[in-house]
Amino acid sequence: MNDVDELRAAIGQQDVCAVRRLVDDSPRLVEAIDRNGLTALMFAVLHEQRSVEVVSAIIDAGARINTQSSDGYTALHCSIDVTGPARLNAENVITKLVSAGADLEVRQKYGWTPLICAVVRNRPVEVRCLLAVGAQPNATLPRDSVPAFSAGRTALMAALTAPACAEILPAMLQAGADPFQRDEDGLDLFSYANMLRSDWGEWRFSGVVDRGEAIVRAWLKHNRHPSIDARNQTVSWLQF
Repeated sequence: MNDVDELRAAIGQQDVCAVRRLVDDSPRLVEAIDRNGLTALMFAVLHEQRSVEVVSAIIDAGARINTQSSDGYTALHCSIDVTGPARLNAENVITKLVSAGADLEVRQKYGWTPLICAVVRNRPVEVRCLLAVGAQPNATLPRDSVPAFSAGRTALMAALTAPACAEILPAMLQAGADPFQRDEDGLDLFSYANMLRSDWGEWRFSGVVDRGEAIVRAWLKHNRHPSIDARNQTVSWLQF
């Protein structure tokens, strides 16, 4: 076993003492890339048994927080792209990374910021955490992004079809996401919802768009929104 694999094994076992010893003895291991193209920090935040203590040990050893993989992923992106028990400490891991200088707006190969990644991956806990530490809720996906129906759309539009939209949409709206913001095609969220119903009528959108739009309209009805005031519009104009 080489020293890179030894460090990965220690991370996998959540052996903080071994992690600290290895990176102290050989500082280059902190930024060494493994066979999957990951740094030690990326590997640590992706691990299904990740611990904040191990993540902290790697950061304390001088890990560059915003190093990107060949696909443009940073450790913050990686921290979102997890399943199972790893998600139980999402708030602590995300907060730790951001406090250490993680860039909230850096984009990976699909043009996803960490928040967009959380929206597309249907991660409501991570969405709330990222918004709480200052992620931009009005980011827009590039035209060449995926999935195709979200390409060129706002992050809020991408959340419209998320299975957990009942949690994600209110969180984004509360953080300042603007349903009247225009996307790359000049559509606001309501026009986008109509477009989905007419142009993307596959079964997978059955009822989802209606539900998401209803959530946004209900939120606007019960909360004053700066976009309405800025346009001298009223809630009644939206036909609630």
